[in-house]
Amino acid sequence: NDYLGGLTETGQDLSAERPAAATKKAADQSPPAPAPTVTGADLTDQPMTAIGDSVMLGATGALEKAFDVTVDAAVSRQFPQFVERVNARLAAGQLQNVVIIHPGTNGTAYWDMLKNTLDGLRDRQVVLVTVNTPNSWMDDSNRNIKGMVNQFDNVRIADWEAASEGHREYFVYDGTHLSTEGIKAYVQTIRDALRGDGSAPSPPS
Repeated sequence: NDYLGGLTETGQDLSAERPAAATKKAADQSPPAPAPTVTGADLTDQPMTAIGDSVMLGATGALEKAFDVTVDAAVSRQFPQFVERVNARLAAGQLQNVVIIHPGTNGTAYWDMLKNTLDGLRDRQVVLVTVNTPNSWMDDSNRNIKGMVNQFDNVRIADWEAASEGHREYFVYDGTHLSTEGIKAYVQTIRDALRGDGSAPSPPS
């Protein structure tokens, strides 16, 4: 597809990546532990890992230009595969201290699976990106994504649903994948969340 630049996936070969900063250790001494990141602090200059599906895949170049980020994204990625990628990166030491996750486009981002995944990321700062798609499960995915900020102090929301509402020009013909203008807005939405100036969502009803 032209809007993906011919890509079907990126960030799959973990053996080719440098270790995540969170896993690096000095050979001869243990440096003092850094002060914990304050919730809401500006994270834009920190190394990060972004995990997504084809929506994020189409924005890979723009994300890499904007941030120090490794993008791990693939076409048609279902939510269980997000969990697998998080776990694989954790096991390989390839998950940075700042993690961006954009699930829920190709199927519901289930509450229990999402919560269990985030339980394993309590030592990291996590940005969850909401979904804007014509698919019927969008509302359930977004309700569960937004609800995580009430469960975890280290989670913030990049509300792509709100940022793109009413902007048909942000999408290509399918109403899900991003146009050139949409990619710019998508990156800005993530930047706003990383800066800590996004609004906290209401608790799920």
